[in-house]
Formats: sequence, structure tokens, C-alpha cells
Amino acid sequence: MGQSPSQIEHEIATKRVGLEIHVRELESKLQEAVDWRTYVRRKPLEILAGAFGTGVFIAFLMGKR
Repeated sequence: MGQSPSQIEHEIATKRVGLEIHVRELESKLQEAVDWRTYVRRKPLEILAGAFGTGVFIAFLMGKR
């Protein structure tokens, strides 16, 4: 036998809440993925080494003049 309209409405409402939660989680993960501060927090030494190396490289290029 089929479901009653109230059961269907309840099921739709439950799924809607679940989808809203998943959308919020995805938005949060996306914001974190594109935020440069996340990378600095996770790998501070690697970022510092890269910045230092870039500075040395630029100084080397500028010193050749």
C-alpha cells in the first residue's frame, strides 16, 4: 500500500534538512580550500621556505645588473 500524504511530506522535510546540512558543509570546505591562510596554518615551514627561496631568487636576478 502507498504512503499517506503526511508521510510523504515528512520524508521530504527530512531530506530537505539533510540536504541543507550537506550544502553548508560543502560551502565550509570550499571556503577553506580557497583560503590561503589554511595552507599557511597547515604547512608553515614549507610556505616560509618557499617565500625565502623566491626572495633569494629575485635578489639573485636583481644583483646581476
